[in-house]
Parts: sequence; C-alpha cells; structure tokens
Amino acid sequence: MTNFTQDFNKPKPKSVEGTYSTNQRNKGGAEKERKKTNQTNKSNVKWPQYGANPSVLFNSLEINIIVEGELMRTKGFISFIQAWHMLNTTSVHKRSVLIPGFEYNSMPDDIQKIFYTILIEKENANIYCNLKNYEDLFNRQDVQGPFLFLSKTLDKAKKVKNIAYKLHKELRFFTLDNEGRLSGFANNEISAKQAIVPADEVFKVMNVITQCYPASRLIHGIIDKGKTVYDDQGNEITLLQEFMSNAASITYRTNQTGILAKIYAPNVLRTTYFENKTELMLQKPIRRKGIGWPVSKLYDVNGCFVGAMIPQAEGLPLMQSVLGEEQLKLNFPRWNKKDLCELTICILEHIIFLQDRHIFFGCINPQSIFVKDKNQVYFVDMDCYQIEGYPCVSQNITFQPPELQMSGIRKRLYTQQTENYEIAELAFMLMMPGKTPYAKEKNTDMAQSIANMRFPFSWSGQPGNLDVDRPSGRWRFVWSHLGGLKRDFYNTFMSGKEFNAPEKRKSPRFWLHEVQIFRKDLEHPYDLESLELFPKTFKRDAKTQFFKCPYCGIEYPKFYFYRKYFDTPYRICNSCLNTPSDKFFECISSYHASADRKFIYSKKMAIFHRLAADQNPDWHKQRYCSECKHIRLQVYKKLRCRNCDCSFDFTFGQKEDYDKRFGIDNWKLPNYCPDCQKKRKQF
Repeated sequence: MTNFTQDFNKPKPKSVEGTYSTNQRNKGGAEKERKKTNQTNKSNVKWPQYGANPSVLFNSLEINIIVEGELMRTKGFISFIQAWHMLNTTSVHKRSVLIPGFEYNSMPDDIQKIFYTILIEKENANIYCNLKNYEDLFNRQDVQGPFLFLSKTLDKAKKVKNIAYKLHKELRFFTLDNEGRLSGFANNEISAKQAIVPADEVFKVMNVITQCYPASRLIHGIIDKGKTVYDDQGNEITLLQEFMSNAASITYRTNQTGILAKIYAPNVLRTTYFENKTELMLQKPIRRKGIGWPVSKLYDVNGCFVGAMIPQAEGLPLMQSVLGEEQLKLNFPRWNKKDLCELTICILEHIIFLQDRHIFFGCINPQSIFVKDKNQVYFVDMDCYQIEGYPCVSQNITFQPPELQMSGIRKRLYTQQTENYEIAELAFMLMMPGKTPYAKEKNTDMAQSIANMRFPFSWSGQPGNLDVDRPSGRWRFVWSHLGGLKRDFYNTFMSGKEFNAPEKRKSPRFWLHEVQIFRKDLEHPYDLESLELFPKTFKRDAKTQFFKCPYCGIEYPKFYFYRKYFDTPYRICNSCLNTPSDKFFECISSYHASADRKFIYSKKMAIFHRLAADQNPDWHKQRYCSECKHIRLQVYKKLRCRNCDCSFDFTFGQKEDYDKRFGIDNWKLPNYCPDCQKKRKQF
C-alpha cells in the first residue's frame, strides 16, 4: 500500500484581470506554482509507520484516530483498545478515539454491549451520535485533522480517504494485526487462502455454447438394477440398488467399494452432450473428497457409452436434510446455529475449490448437494454443472438471478456475476433454513416476484420493502439473530443497495469470510437464544426492554405486541394473536350446511368479545358464522313500498327471522320499506 500526504492549505493564485490570453497565461503560471508548492511544502505531520503499537498512536497527539465499526469486531481491535485503556489509566494525559455514531450502531448489539464499558464508560472513545456519514464528521468544527483512519477493509479505507481529500482533510489509513499494531491490508475476500491451482486442473472460460451432435451409436435395451456395465479398462461393474435419480439419469450403488455408477436415460444419449462432456472432465485430474468427479466412462456390452463411474456419496439431499425446520429436527436434532455455520463453511469451501477451476453451478440444484454431517458434504451430478462451453442442464427459477428471470432463454452460459447471486442466495437459505430472499407476491408468478427484488427484511433502521407482506414472526426471530450477516444479505438482496447490482455482488470467498466471523461471534453470544436454529423471540440487546406474553410465556419487545391491547389486562403478542382460544360460539342459522356448528374464536376475537361485553351490558354472543352471514345479506326478493312507492330489498336474513318468529312461510311479505315502517310506528 502506498501512503502519501498532501498540503491542502496552499496559497491561492492572485486573480488577474485582462484578456483571455492573459488569463490563460496566469492560469498556467498558477498551476506551475501549485505544483511547485506541492513538491516543496510537504506536511510536517509525524505519521506512525507499519508495526506501530497503540502507545505510538496514543502519543501522536496531533493526530485524531477514527475507527470504523467493522474493525471493532476483530481480535486486533480488542488488543488495541485494551492497550489504549491501560495508557489512559497510567498516562498524565487522556485520549479518546473517534467513532462515528452510524459506525457504532452498525455493530451487533452483543458487540456494542461488550465494548460499552471500555469505550464509553471508561472514556476511551468519543462517539458522535448525530452523524449520517463521514462528510458530516469532517465538516464538524470541533473535529480537526490530520486523521488516521483504522479500517477492516481496503475498499472502505479508500472511500473515506476520497471523502477527506475532497474536503481538504489530511488522512492516512491502516488496519490492525491481531496484536493491535498498525498493518497493511490483505484482501478480505481472500480470507480463505487461495491455494495455487495446478494449471492442468483449470478449465477455459467460454462464452459460446459447445455444439452437440446426434450420437453415432444408440444403446439397445434397458440398463438397470442387476445389469452389468464396463469401465474404460473393461472391468465389469454390477449395478445394485438405486442411490438417487433425476430426469437425465439414475445413479446406482455397485459391487465396487466406494464407487457409484451413473446411468443415463436412453433419450439423453441420443446426443453427444454427456459423452463429450464426460470425456472433457476426465482430462482434468480433479480429486477432492466430497466432489463427485467422474473417474471413468461406462459402456454396455456393445461398447456404447451409457454413463460414468463416480466416487461414493453419502447422506441426504440438502432440501430433505437441512432446508426446513422439520428436516433439521428429524435429521440433525442436536444441531445449533454453530453447526449450521460449519455446514455452510464446508459447502462454501467446496464451491471455492470448484470456481478456482472455472467449474460453475450454472443453476444451483439443492437436490444435488448431499449432507451426511456438518463437515461431510457431497456434490453429486457434477456432469450437470457448467464446464467450458457445456451449459448446466438443471433449471431452477428459485436460484435464477433477477436480471435473467424474464429473459425467456432456457439454455445459456452463466457468468461469475450470476454465480455470485446464486451463492449468496444459498448462503441465505442455509442461515435462514429453507427461506428464500424473495417470496411469491400476490397476482404474480415466482419469476416476476424475484425480478421485482422486493426484499422484506429490515436492517439497522432501514426498512424492508413495504410492497410485500412482512415475514411471519418465526422468520423475523431468525433474522434478528444473524448479526453482521444481516447487513450483507440486506445490501445484496434489497434493490439499489451496495451489493445489489450484478457487478457489485460478492464472491464466495466474501461469504465464507462473513460466515466464519459470525461463527466466531457465536462462541460467546450476548443472547444464548442466538444459538438456536429457530429462536423463539428477537435478539436481546442492552437498550430494549422485553415483556412477557401471558399466553405463551415468551418475552418480546413492545413492538411485537398487539398495540391495541398492550395496556389492558389482555396483553398479547403477535404470535398468539391468531391462535385458537378456549372460547367458541355455535352458528344458529338454518342455512348452515354442516352438522358441525361449533366455531373456535382466535385469541384476538375472544379478547374483542370479552372487552365488548365488559363495556356494553347489551352485547350478545356471536350467532352466525361468516358463510351464513354472507347468505343472510343476499336479496331474497325485491319489494315495492305501498306508501312511498320505493323499491327495497327483503333479504334471506329477514326471511329466516320471519320464519323463526311466525313459522316457516306462515307470514306475509312486508308492504312498507324500513323508513316507512319507522314512521308508522311513531304514529
């Protein structure tokens, strides 16, 4: 990293009046003078160097130290601020680092609580609460440079440097190593060490689909369980029980230990797609446990290509094992959020391994990712992935990026940008087990809903999209416990935010890094509920008061209670509001078609009737179900008033009341409209 200083308090050239040419000559002279001044009048600030410890910064009294929020979550900042506090305790002078309020508030609540005492109570930091951005900070009269900016990422440091430059503020930036000393930046998207990939394992990146042709020889007969096929060496492989299947193939266990046989359906063998693609894959010596890379082609007795031999996989598909509450309870009942993080890390490491070799999902199929345990994941159906000019064969609207949803193109080559979207969505669905970022909207199909990019979840005071229904309480609870991942997901899936544009999407290494940080935060969570796969309530923090719901016994913040009843004896949370109560009514209508006339009130309706009865002695119990109410409002007959000659309706409800009062059909239709009937009664 190259650091430089620049004196922004240079003398301005004197204005010169005269002709255009005179102005130009003086402008050129002023420019020369400015460059000369820049070269000779360097800043005399004594800047700390790489490796400087907190003591050096503490004693650099002329420099203001600014810390950004993300850095506070690192081991290096903890070491730094502990040393800073000791210096404040033992030195004759006291110093505080500057933390913009918007940076402090962006940290998870549990991290805020950890630092509250040492930062604020011990006066080791000044937090400027009423700032919206760094422009506001640098424009404050009581905050003067030069500045030293401590950041976690180089991108953030450069952005703040540019802001300072435009406002004529002198600023240098660093990050911190684990001991709290000044350090240069390493790309945080390469936190997963990027191993050197052998050249013979890397495929080409193509932008044209490879042409496939009709197969020259077709197989005869059905190859299934009990049949024999042959590998490239002529060895016999016997097909045993079925392991998995898809539209293009059936994969069998075999008589060879650790080997599966994938046999293609006759209709897909009519072209050379899978044979040529398998041949291309076999040219690369790719071997990694959990990656189902083919080790040989398979042939029938006539030497016709029928499939591929692949390493053994174990477990259950992601959709059946992990992506849902019931699936997790059934298959991994002892897991908590740390286990889910480790599974996500394992999957992302597989993805990074493949992408380093230019092997793309194309379109993720969760049915092709098998999970045995949190550290045992198997990617099968590798022949369905996008490799060079061979496109992926799976089509899954859920994982299609928004910009491709309405294109109508079924066969295409995907790019790193589209892959980045799919990986982000997969990470979201793992951290929010089974939940997709975009839900199907009313009056639109799923493709249009994804294309609209209406993300429903909020983050750090920024609301979710108000045009879609708010997620149910369960998903809001899970979301609230995701710490810094909320920021990343929000900025990725909310339209117009930082990572939302295709070219701004983050790579798998970024998501691996962020999940690793989140996993580390869970070692000592502020709220133990954060360890639950499906927390029962929102994440607690030091500022928010929680109240117990008398119905379920769970504590929630005030905003999660039904506002109308909060200050009554019938306080109730939103989760309980529409659940069945112990109160009911029976429909008395003769129009009721079912033998069961009993209707259970929801707790909300039960409280409503209870309050109404308390406030109105004449309040009576509900008598009609919604269907019968609807029938009773329908018109039985149109009548004409004998007095005013107006037309009025006689409803089925009125007919039913007359039948009960006078006997069925033992009455005459009224001759007067309701208004005239009232007048007649008055007289």
